Parts: sequence; C-alpha cells; structure tokens
Amino acid sequence: MSAQEFGGNPASVKWQQINTDSFRIIFPSAVQAQAKRIAGMLEQMRVAHTQGIGKSLDKISIVLQPYTTVSNAYVGLAPYRSEFFLTPPQDAFTLGTNNWANTLALHEFRHVQQYSNFNRGGSAFMSALFGQAGRAVANALAVPDWFFEGDAVVNETALSAQGRGRTPLFMNRFRVLYDAGRKDGYQQLRNGSFRKYYPNHYELGYLLVQSGKRNYGADIWEKVTGSAAAYNSLIYPFQSSFKKQTGVSYKSFVQQSLQTLQSEWAKQSTPQVRWLSKAVKGDVVDQLYVYPTDEGVVYLQKSRSRVPAFYLNDLKGNVQRVATRSIAVDDYFSYRNGRLVFAAFHADKRWGNRDFTDIRILRLADRQEQVIRANVKLFSPDISADGEQIVATHVSDADSSALVLLDVKGKVLQEIGFATQIVSHPKFTADASTVVAAARSLRGEMGLIRWHTESKQIDTLLAFANRPVGFLQVQGDTLLFTATQEGKDAQYAM
Repeated sequence: MSAQEFGGNPASVKWQQINTDSFRIIFPSAVQAQAKRIAGMLEQMRVAHTQGIGKSLDKISIVLQPYTTVSNAYVGLAPYRSEFFLTPPQDAFTLGTNNWANTLALHEFRHVQQYSNFNRGGSAFMSALFGQAGRAVANALAVPDWFFEGDAVVNETALSAQGRGRTPLFMNRFRVLYDAGRKDGYQQLRNGSFRKYYPNHYELGYLLVQSGKRNYGADIWEKVTGSAAAYNSLIYPFQSSFKKQTGVSYKSFVQQSLQTLQSEWAKQSTPQVRWLSKAVKGDVVDQLYVYPTDEGVVYLQKSRSRVPAFYLNDLKGNVQRVATRSIAVDDYFSYRNGRLVFAAFHADKRWGNRDFTDIRILRLADRQEQVIRANVKLFSPDISADGEQIVATHVSDADSSALVLLDVKGKVLQEIGFATQIVSHPKFTADASTVVAAARSLRGEMGLIRWHTESKQIDTLLAFANRPVGFLQVQGDTLLFTATQEGKDAQYAM
C-alpha cells in the first residue's frame, strides 16, 4: 500500500490502494472495509457479468471520497477515472435500499464497461487524434446520454435485490404525463424542458433499454452501440444502427415502448385528487414536505425559475412566502410548533472534496434563522414539540451511522451508534421520551426502530425486509410512515 495526496483533500488524509489486474481502488484508510468490498464486487462482476455491452474492460482507477455530504459517483474520460462519494442519501425511495457503496459499484461498473467497449472505429480515430477528450466527444455524439444511464440502471437493478428499476417512484414521471393526457414526442422526452415537466434521461433510458432487451434480445444494445460508436453510419449513427440491427425504425421503437407502458396503466384506476395549489404556466414547481400549522400548511417550494423557499398556504387561496431556504443537498426538513429545522450545505473553505452541513432553525413568527451547530455531517433533523431538543442522523461512511440528540444551543446531549445500519428520518414521539427512525441494514433491508433516550435501549417497531421505508410523522400516539409494498408507495399507520 502506498499513500496518495490529492488537491481536494487535506494532506493529513492517509491514502491506501487495492491494485488488481482491472481496478485500482484508492481510498482513505478509514474506509478500508468498504474498499475491500467494492474491489471484491468489481472483480466478481468482471468475471461473471460481461454480457450485453461487450467483453473489453480497460483498467481504471477509482477514488473513494468519504468526506463530502454529496451522494454521487461518476466515470469519466480525460483522464479515464472514477470517483465514488460514499455518504449515502437519506431517501431510499429514489435510489433503492441497497448499501450505498454496493449501489455505486453496480452502477459505475457498467459505465466502465461502456467506455471500454465504445473505443472503436470513428471513436478510436478521434482518440488517436485528440486523446481521451476527443474520444469523449465522439462517444457523446454517437451514443445518447439516456443509453449510458439507462443501461447502468438496468445493470444495478438486474444484479441486486433493489436498484432504481424496482422503486415505484423512479417511473412516476411517465405516469404523471399519462394521467395528465400528455402525448409528448421523443425529441421532447430526449431534450427535456425548463418550462414543462418531463422524465429525466435516467428514467427514459431505463424504459428504452429494458424495452429493447425484451423485444430484440439481451445482446441488442451491444450490437447497436458497437456500430454507433464505430460510426459505421455518419448520419445519426445510433438511430441508423438500431434500424439496421432490428429492421424497425427508431421512432416506431420509442412509440412502441411508451405504448406498452401506457397499456399497463390503462388497466389501473386513476385516483381522484383535490389540488390545493394551481399549476404555474411556463414553469415546473415542486411543493415538498407539507406540514399542517395553525394557519394552514407550510412546505418547501422549488421551481425552475426561483430559488427554493418555504411557503405558508392558508388553504383559502392565500399563499405567503416565509423565507428563502439556505443551500442544501437534501430538501428534507421538519416542522413543529412554529419552528422549521433543516440541514444546510456548508462548503469547506479550502478542500474541494470535504464539506459539511449546518443544522438551522427558522422561526415562522419572526422569520429569523439560527445556526445551532455548524461543520457537521448531520442529516434529516427533527425538533421536539417544546422546541428544546433536536435529533439528527450522523453519517460517517456508507456502512455506519448514529442518532445524535442536541439541545437548541447545539450541545450534544446523547449519541448512539449503529455500526452496520444507516438510520434516516428520525422523529420525536409526542412526549420526546423516545425517537423513532427508519434503518437500513448492510443487506439492503429496511425497518423501523425506536430509541429510548433515557434507558438508551433500541427496539424494533417494524421488521426489516426488502423494501424502502421512510418519511416518518408522529401524530399523537400514532406513527405514520411511507413504505413500498407490492410495487406501490403507500402511507401506513401504527
């Protein structure tokens, strides 16, 4: 093992590496366990899962970054490398319940395979002339971004018990368009809009990649992308390759894929909804995490044209803007008795790969915002009914977490760790004597737990199983939560 230093991290970080024939995993010593597991998964996939995109695999360096609050990863060219940002998201409904490091390995491995097999023909010629930057441009012009991401989502779903393809939320945007009677063409779905609501390229890609495999065989995309990346046709290489390999026009394929999905929805009933707010013409508006107040409801509103802000709606047609929300990675917030609490983003002044959160309280009465604890990795905070205590989740890496109890001045009162679980969305019970939270195991199973803060005991309220659970609310002696069951997200009470 040899140490490495990067400009985005302090020189005090001690780096190690795991070097195999196909992968070089570079990581801080603090996440050695995750690095070993990632290396093992990648080697297993290298041997057993080479079908569907091609058998070439160029060795790649993968850097593990555990000191940022951002949950993400990428594989890129110029230079050819990958980075995994290991802090897991609190929301399991968007990306599934798999262990976060495992999800990144499954998804990004497919991108490694893609770049390794797209270096051919015209793309290889551009690489010879202009290096990896030229190859990146050639690949991007030949193969659409929806294929890159959709194919990777198919991979993470097929090789795990979860993955985005199994979460109902992932394809909900298509259902929204269908229920609204929208009939959008491929170019609109492909390019999106700042003024209209569309699925993103991950969702479009998953739909089309799955449809292609189902209708034309498991190896169809290997044939299509191989020919497209080689520029066997200079005019619309991807569409031309698809027509040559299947005998079906690309436009007909897209329409057929959408119609198949819509025919399934046509068999289902559409629930009647009474909207409390009106659509805004020429904009896409999200109203998130609605809480009842004495004056109506409070929520976070995001749109394409305005920065995120908290709003009050009196349910009589009057809407009042409360305050602009500080920059945050996670939109989640909690509310009780006139106080909002949320985790804001806090960038490090020096190091690009290290950042934090600040726990902030916003009082509705005077619109004053207060930072009660800064430079931490605390997420999804909740405030007690009397406003005297705050509970939040501390996440240090992809495998472990803790529940932290604070007073309103930011002093840590108690902390209880979970070595093999990620806890999320903690909530105080009515008398603040216990805290309930969702928990995710290393196996990707989720359940509900309860922390007795006085006795420091933990018990299980909902058994762990292979489904997302989260977004808890406490109303009196009743616990409300969202869970996925039989392919649908629904609200439950206990």
